[in-house]
Parts: sequence; C-alpha cells; structure tokens
Amino acid sequence: MARQPSWHVLTYEGYEINGNTFYIVGQDKRKTNQNSGVRVDATDPNGNKQTYYGRIEDIWELDYAANFKVLLFRCQWVKMTGGGITIDKEYGMTTVDLNNSGFKDEPFVLTADVSQVFYVKDMSTKPKRGKNDDHSVGAKVDLQTQRANTRFNVKACQPI
Repeated sequence: MARQPSWHVLTYEGYEINGNTFYIVGQDKRKTNQNSGVRVDATDPNGNKQTYYGRIEDIWELDYAANFKVLLFRCQWVKMTGGGITIDKEYGMTTVDLNNSGFKDEPFVLTADVSQVFYVKDMSTKPKRGKNDDHSVGAKVDLQTQRANTRFNVKACQPI
C-alpha cells in the first residue's frame, strides 16, 4: 500500500463477500430483498466496545496492483446517541433510526470488518385501526407519526 491506488475506482451496486451478498441502498429500493444493512464492532480509544449500524451507499474497489485490490463500503452510519440507536433492556432488541445519521466524516469501512444485518420496520409505533374506524381521520394521524415509524429492529447475521 506504499504505492497509490489507480485513479480509476470501480463501483458496484452489489458484491458477494464470503457467501454474503451486499447491495447498495439504491439497489435495495429496486428489489424485494434487502442486503444493504451493515454492522461494525469497534473498540474506542478507552478500550470500550461499540457497535455501529448503517447502510451501504456505495461499493468501491481500489486497485493498487494487478493482484492487490481493496474493497470498501461507503456507508451512511446512524448516530450512537440522541435516539439513533436504543437497546431495550428487557428484551435485548436493538432499535435503529435510519433517519438519524451521523459520522459523515468517516463513511468508509473495509468489507472484511462488517457483518450483514437486516432492518425490519417497527410496527409497534404505528397507530392501530379498528374494523369500523374512519380512515380519513387515521390518515392525518399517520402523516403526523410518519417520522416515528422509520425505526427498525435489527438482527445481526454473522458470517459463517
């Protein structure tokens, strides 16, 4: 790596790594399955373990030589505080607010350092409707709570 990479960077919408297929967010929006969720376990300078959650925005391949390529994910990371990530102490469920982004100055991660995760909409915040409810009234409530409904529960899938 003492030598600079090529000025030409290859980008991908999807990439298979160790049996896991990863897609960028844009590709996920066009498909029925979702493969852009990632998690990174890191250690801070004080030795504390932190888990970061995000989504892949770009996949880059840096070419240093004929047989040496480095694959990077450029991710949108979620803030660790301020409601970005919360863990339910009773059930151990991790809730991630994908609209609460942070760490914009450090978007890149080596692909070898990530685990794939899948985000599921948290329906517990959605207002419940009865069989005889007036749907026109419910539409107003849905618009007001739309931002709250963008939280996701996370289950990490470890690579084999």
